[in-house]
Amino acid sequence: MARDLQANRTQPGVFLQAEHAGVIAGIASHISDVLSFQDELMSSFWPSELAAATLHASLILCTKCFERHTLTLRINHLCRVKEEDVASLSEKILTAAIGNRCAELILEGSGITAEESDPEQLALPPFRPSDSDSDGFISGRDEKRQKRQRR
Repeated sequence: MARDLQANRTQPGVFLQAEHAGVIAGIASHISDVLSFQDELMSSFWPSELAAATLHASLILCTKCFERHTLTLRINHLCRVKEEDVASLSEKILTAAIGNRCAELILEGSGITAEESDPEQLALPPFRPSDSDSDGFISGRDEKRQKRQRR
């Protein structure tokens, strides 16, 4: 799919296959689910900033490279958020969603680009809890829930 999206740059807004839109939506849904457990991010940014960064992070994961897209630039403009702010926030969201190691591979390049790699090489390594900065985030959320229930 990454190659199809890369090849389709000349026709913005047109997917080569109908399921590409579903893939992006599924990844955005997963990132939104992960984001809901990130209390610090959720309380530090406006919902419009989080939405723009979630879409940006989703496109990064779909294409497996960090680049500018016309769609994300327009959404940034509509949300009145600077492009560099959305890029920075999407990096934080990616780190929370897929862990430090995988996020660095995608953001820094490290040989993984949609044009140069085989589909087998594009597969991300399996997730290990030690790869993530967000270890223990669920227990912190459970503690807050328990405090609210006691009141």
